[in-house]
Amino acid sequence: MRKLTCLTVLLLTVAMLFAVNVQAEKVKLLWTTCCGQADRAVLFQKIAQDYMALHPDVEIEWRNPAGDYTANMVTYFATNTAPDVFWIGAAIWNFIDMVLPLNDFVEKDAGAQAINPAVRALAAYQGKQIGLPYGANVNTIMYNKDHFSQAGLNPPTASWTWDDLIQMARQLTVDTNGDGKIDRGGAQFVHHQYWMLTAGGDFYTPDLRRVQIANAANAFMVQMQADMSSGILPIMFQPYNSNAGIEGLAAMTNIGIFDLPKYQQAPFSWDIQKFPTLVVDGQRYENTYVTLEQWAISRQTKHPDVALDFLSFLLSREAMTQITESRIVIPTQNIMASRFIQQPPPPENYLAFMEGLNHGHQIILGHPYGTTLYNWARQQPLWNNMWSGAIPARTALQELQDTLNKQLDQYWASVN
Repeated sequence: MRKLTCLTVLLLTVAMLFAVNVQAEKVKLLWTTCCGQADRAVLFQKIAQDYMALHPDVEIEWRNPAGDYTANMVTYFATNTAPDVFWIGAAIWNFIDMVLPLNDFVEKDAGAQAINPAVRALAAYQGKQIGLPYGANVNTIMYNKDHFSQAGLNPPTASWTWDDLIQMARQLTVDTNGDGKIDRGGAQFVHHQYWMLTAGGDFYTPDLRRVQIANAANAFMVQMQADMSSGILPIMFQPYNSNAGIEGLAAMTNIGIFDLPKYQQAPFSWDIQKFPTLVVDGQRYENTYVTLEQWAISRQTKHPDVALDFLSFLLSREAMTQITESRIVIPTQNIMASRFIQQPPPPENYLAFMEGLNHGHQIILGHPYGTTLYNWARQQPLWNNMWSGAIPARTALQELQDTLNKQLDQYWASVN
């Protein structure tokens, strides 16, 4: 009997030691997100808790670092303390050699496959899927319904063109006191230096080795903006005011989802519509301004399989439903469209955001050398002369393309 008791105690001790050992072997993943908003912090922490409830052998350490997020990420990678899974926006191009390619994951994961293919392509580099966009900020055209009503105009429809917009803008432009100065413009645009250079397609060739901006579609848009700035096309309030739309000084302007909170407090009625179709020489072009929010996995992770499983959860219907219903971003999965558009107005036309996902193009920043190239271009007299109308758009775009390609040649020569 005594021997049996000792044996029982021994077995219990071994079992307890085994349990302690198993607990000690719990996998820990570090997950960083951005960018300080309280609602995001609550949401992401809940998603982490939901995952851990399903996987008690995994601990998700969530961090939302203060300060410059990109600078923090650079430091983490340099000190070999990078997170396993991390949020990243346009700055992903700074980390192309530091992330795991996700091509195999996309082939197998239902959530990754549900991402709009046009959006997913914006996070690919030389055939490698370097990030997976779960959300996007898509620009649409905000139109002031009060101004339209006063001008006797019907609201724009999804079939409108840029020629329609210009004609409407002429009718919406008002000189209230007859002094020859515009008191309320028909249209004014923001971030045009990005999206007007992709009217004809991606800023770069598919292999990212050449700039391809010298085309008729880009020339139309750049010349339009130049003529607005110079007054040749008198539809813009002067001087330029990036807040003209919300201040009632422009009947139309482009806005994204991050602009909604302030517009929902506006003292006027408004709605949104997709960017107009551009028709040049009989050819139709669709374009809008899209920026991405995506998940990536660090090459430094010690637990790639677990990191991929967590990524799968982040893109699952359960997690994406929470993200979609939080309204923090436009979901990139088409299956989430019905949930996203069922929101209280304004705007009434939430569908315009989802439609815009199909029409984004790679902007100048979408390249490992993109930020440097953009900053260099802005310092060139040619750049300013092009946007001011001092040089015709067609001429300027060809010269700019040639100049930027010389810069790209030097870049590729330095990294090859």
